[in-house]
Amino acid sequence: MILGIFMAWHFVPYTLFSLCTAIIALLVAVIAFSRLELPGVWAFAGAMLGVAIWSFATAAESAVVDLATKILWSQIDYLGYCTVVPLIFLFGLEYTGHKRLDRRQMALLWLIPVITILLAWTNAWHGLVWSGFSPGDSSLNILIYHRGLWWWVPVAYYYLLTVMLMVILVRSYFHTAVHYRQQIRAVILGCIFPPVSGLIYAFNLSPWPGMDVSGAGFILSGFIFTWSIFRLGLLDQMPVARETLIEQLGDGVIVLDNQNRVVDINPAAKKLFQSPPDSLIGQPALALLAQQLGLDLSNLGEAESSLELKLPGEEIRYLEMYISFLHNHSAKISGRLILLRDITARKKVEFELQHAYQTLQSQLNEIQNLQSRLQEQAIRDSLTSLFNRRYLMETLDRELARATRDRIPVSLVMIDIDHFKQVNDQYGHKAGDLVLQALSILFSSKIRRMDIACRYGGDEFFVVLPGASLDCACKRADEWRSEFEKLHINYGDQLVGATFSAGAAEFPVHGETVEEILSAVDRALYAAKTAGRNCVRTA
Repeated sequence: MILGIFMAWHFVPYTLFSLCTAIIALLVAVIAFSRLELPGVWAFAGAMLGVAIWSFATAAESAVVDLATKILWSQIDYLGYCTVVPLIFLFGLEYTGHKRLDRRQMALLWLIPVITILLAWTNAWHGLVWSGFSPGDSSLNILIYHRGLWWWVPVAYYYLLTVMLMVILVRSYFHTAVHYRQQIRAVILGCIFPPVSGLIYAFNLSPWPGMDVSGAGFILSGFIFTWSIFRLGLLDQMPVARETLIEQLGDGVIVLDNQNRVVDINPAAKKLFQSPPDSLIGQPALALLAQQLGLDLSNLGEAESSLELKLPGEEIRYLEMYISFLHNHSAKISGRLILLRDITARKKVEFELQHAYQTLQSQLNEIQNLQSRLQEQAIRDSLTSLFNRRYLMETLDRELARATRDRIPVSLVMIDIDHFKQVNDQYGHKAGDLVLQALSILFSSKIRRMDIACRYGGDEFFVVLPGASLDCACKRADEWRSEFEKLHINYGDQLVGATFSAGAAEFPVHGETVEEILSAVDRALYAAKTAGRNCVRTA
């Protein structure tokens, strides 16, 4: 028999036709196998490989002469014939976004094809596939196969799968983005030709009795699929059915009719409710949301809206709810779409960020306060709380520059407590500190807001009087002197009193630089001390 395969050949035109079909199908299968990462392509590639086996075996069967060899090639033919339609069906399911079949469903799908292959290879014992054989047109080398009882079973089964596949593809066509509809039309067209040519063979409608013209349908399908791959990106871009997208969406989706009753709900939304999923359909949405989620949406209104909701219960959860309208073909409102998004994780992050921000803000305020205190400590005298010598020198530069710009005077008063060493020696340093603090309090209450009082060092003080003339400065200094002379500080059971001497100078009359004005006021203070102390003198 095997020797006959290689020796007894009678080539006819149909042989070349079947070989062309096999080559085209094999080419499409190779292209498909290079894109196996896409959904359903594995089934498509397998189906095209089955067509190639089927067509090649048909070509060989049409060319050999020996009866036993023809039957052998027909049995090989069944290896492809029985696998093509189930694989195309599986491709259609995944191509349109349906879930893969489970093991039980897959076993049922392949039950009849497997039985058919086994019966074809054991037909000599029972005749269920072919009940007999008779010669056909000798010029075409045709062998007529008389159909047994089982022959019609796979035919009916495959046409049932084809009808189911067409329904799935047509439904997907109307629920898929416009960009992918041309692809689906090509797939539908490619799946139509083989069943049509199969019917011609099954019901002996061919002008050549016994010739299997199914290959004609497959060669047309091969051309369509090849064109679709290269021109429409059939195996590069796959459409996703909207139903599948909604079912697998992580956000909850509830569809309402125009009376706000639930007509559809996806798995993500079902998880939010305590009731069985089937019992939610047909319920009033507002009552359902109020009962199941504790939400009062009675004042929802007629506008599209977005709400952020906190769900009641032991476990705190937050939802973001979007409510939009659905419109029919007449642009009239036909219902509503509620989108529920769990934002608990996002809210948790927001709370953590808010807490971190508040903590950082508190720390920043503390740092700023600390900086302010450090700055105050850098320019303030710790005992009297007056500005210190450093601040005085910085201030004099600034005030003299401003006075020069605005052409106004600046007076400077230098004060020295009379015989301060004797106060310390007689009453102690604590009493001396109280005297210094008393004088600082006097300055704080008697000077203007714009005046600047500084402790220069030890018992020496400066008061800067922006905009004040020398006469005004002397008058003010004499008032301070008089007030201070009247002060008596309680220290234990003793009253401590003191006086001060003061010297005054005016910028720019007595000096045009800081050094010059300080030298002038120092001379004025010395003049006050020489004059007997407890008095005010000018430069």
